[in-house]
Amino acid sequence: MDRQSVGQLLLRVAGHARAEMLLAVVIIAVSLLSPTATFSAVVIELLIAFTIPLLPARGNFAVFPLPFVAILILAGFGNHLLLSGLIVCLSIHYAIASGRCMIAAIIAMQWIVIAYGVVLHPGPIVLNISSIIFEFCLLGIAAGSGYLRMQIVAQVRHRDEAQERVKQALQVGLSQYLHDSLARSLTMITVQAEDIEEISVDPVAQRSSRMIAETGRTAIKDLHELMQQLVEADFSATATIDGWNTASINETIISSVYLLESAGFDVECDKISPTIRVDTAIETAFSLAFNEVTANIVKHALRRSKVVITATGDNENLFIHVVNECRTSNSLSRRSAGSGMGLKNMKRKMREVGGIISTSSVSSIWHVTVTLPVKSVMKDV
Repeated sequence: MDRQSVGQLLLRVAGHARAEMLLAVVIIAVSLLSPTATFSAVVIELLIAFTIPLLPARGNFAVFPLPFVAILILAGFGNHLLLSGLIVCLSIHYAIASGRCMIAAIIAMQWIVIAYGVVLHPGPIVLNISSIIFEFCLLGIAAGSGYLRMQIVAQVRHRDEAQERVKQALQVGLSQYLHDSLARSLTMITVQAEDIEEISVDPVAQRSSRMIAETGRTAIKDLHELMQQLVEADFSATATIDGWNTASINETIISSVYLLESAGFDVECDKISPTIRVDTAIETAFSLAFNEVTANIVKHALRRSKVVITATGDNENLFIHVVNECRTSNSLSRRSAGSGMGLKNMKRKMREVGGIISTSSVSSIWHVTVTLPVKSVMKDV
């Protein structure tokens, strides 16, 4: 049985009282073999055992069976065997393991009062001191083992919950990555089709290009609508993308430069040393955000205009600057088919890893600056 199966089994056992109830039944069966076993003693043991299933169901009610036991003993109905104390220890163990420490303390005090106040007449004597000490030792062992079990169950539950959060966050992060990559590709296809429609004189080619462009815009819109349902989860950088093995900052920029040049832009780009790498989470967040930057340039920049990408840095940060000329507001109407998620996604991805992305537009010139923290995570390939 693997570790996860053992953990799940432990959680199931901790959530119910089956193991404790089974042990209580075994103890009662063993008590029947005692020469002093009587019907009244078995009834009292069953009443004491009834505290165990009450703990997960109605925890506060678990203190009531013991007063009934005291009443029966006072009324002369019967006595109790030593094994009854073991059932009480099981109840205390399970109560503490379930986080009901106050209930466990009340049950322990009730049992001490019954065993050495109600049963003994006129009361405990000096000869009973060793028995009382032994009883407290049993209760202490039950409390200690219950606390240890509570800690183990909490650790198992915390680990399972953490694994589930990572799994869900990775699914959302992967969906975002696919969304950004597909949106960028679809945007380029749409823009290229619109350009063909504008320069072509063949009606058939114009109609086909218009259909391709409309299909691309519809696909982008569908992607945005799908992502709006997936990005509601708020997850941390370490939970979402820290485990991905992604391209370096340099490779990400080179890929975007190639796509922009393929789309007809005049790209001027600084060289970034291929040995410079940052933390994987930062690399991934930058890759996702820069996909959005590239898609926005293709959608909004003037065709065959210049795009300038520069990189500077210091001991704490790496700065990636992108400058390009935007289209006029009239020419943007057909091409702005998105839902406005791009800029929001870019900034959120940077915040998750401690980075900053700022955008501005002055006199139709669009500026984007991506700030990546590299103080303690810069490393060589």
